[in-house]
Amino acid sequence: MSRFLHSILGFKLGAGLRTTTVVGVSGNVAAWLERTSGGLTTWRNLGWQDGSPSDALAKLNAELGLAQFRSGKLIFSPSMLRHWLQTPPRQVASLRELRNVAQARCSLLFGEAPQSETNTPYWSVSANWHASRPFVCFALPTVWAEAVQAQTHTPNASWHLAAQALEHYRAVLPTTGWLALVLANHLYLFQLKSRSVVSLRAVQLPMLPEATLILQAVKEEWGREMLRKNCSAPILSCLYFRPGAPPLVVPSGVDLLPTKIDARIPEPPENGQTNSPFSEAGRDAVLTAWCAEQFVNGHAQ
Repeated sequence: MSRFLHSILGFKLGAGLRTTTVVGVSGNVAAWLERTSGGLTTWRNLGWQDGSPSDALAKLNAELGLAQFRSGKLIFSPSMLRHWLQTPPRQVASLRELRNVAQARCSLLFGEAPQSETNTPYWSVSANWHASRPFVCFALPTVWAEAVQAQTHTPNASWHLAAQALEHYRAVLPTTGWLALVLANHLYLFQLKSRSVVSLRAVQLPMLPEATLILQAVKEEWGREMLRKNCSAPILSCLYFRPGAPPLVVPSGVDLLPTKIDARIPEPPENGQTNSPFSEAGRDAVLTAWCAEQFVNGHAQ
């Protein structure tokens, strides 16, 4: 199972550091947890309305300092990525052909991303490429991928949050059946068969105030997906990874898998709090940062 989960989204774990700065990025907002030498922690954010991704990352670099920026982890919100399950063509001749097929499929599914200044493909597609079975692809606008490469001088500066979660909790995941992954404000629905992904749906969840309501929305989306795939099942295994109180009631048919939440990592301030610096637009970024903090600096590492 480890091999399957390690490669499901083409991600390899690196060694975590207790003081690694984790930055969540969503659209025009970045968010991170600032730590002081006295042990205090404060959620910070940085917004930008105009300018290119390169300009945005330059501002973030200046805010954090070069050393902290270069050694940190830049994590894009699931809402900034596009996800799909790619079926390879029969008798594919090369990896280049496989990449071209995935690139064309991405454009067909999602249209054009914001234009890049140097590259023709507007989406930067990544995957754990396989010539004989379907594989999961995800894509980031090329203009962001190029900006990260230029600022950090490494192609591995950004993480895929879903891959991180699946790797950390591989021991509790089903090998066959339905799996829901709730991360930040996003839902991934996987249909698994003998440790292989046979269908994938990724959707953004509504901003709901309570965990039970979120799980009910997950169950409803699962019901729609079972109808689409004509494949019903009595149980939906669910990895639920969001701040806040655990659900008071778990909907019938949902099997909530065990997770490790580190209480030393403070929850982000809620929208509407008097002292909250986060608008609704920044909530996605700070939720992404909170999830990634749990994996990098929390008990889950």
